[in-house]
Amino acid sequence: MLALGIILVLLAGGVIVAALFGGAGQPASFDLGVVDVETNTLGVFLLGAGTLLLLVIGLGLIRSGLARARRRRQERKELNRLHRRLEKEQTTGTATSGTATTTGEQPAEGATPGPATRSDTPSDNPPPAR
Repeated sequence: MLALGIILVLLAGGVIVAALFGGAGQPASFDLGVVDVETNTLGVFLLGAGTLLLLVIGLGLIRSGLARARRRRQERKELNRLHRRLEKEQTTGTATSGTATTTGEQPAEGATPGPATRSDTPSDNPPPAR
């Protein structure tokens, strides 16, 4: 694929050089319905190159927009899955206490618990009465 890409780039470079130095002086005209446009072959070539540039930019913007939408959709799907799992744990009363690891094993004695979970936050657990 790399070799084919290099060949196509070299071929495009050759076409550009031929268009710039080959027939730049020959007149060309075309009808747009209401307006007749008269230019030379170089003008037609540059108009085509500009149109192609706009097409490539537009396709790139569409591609990046679709990729962003796909990422957002995947994130939303994951958040919904986690939300349903949390609701299920809260209704069954089996919410984790924050001391178990992700594999379900208990930490070794004397080990500090992992990062705080939702049930460890101060807003969820009132301070103990004295």
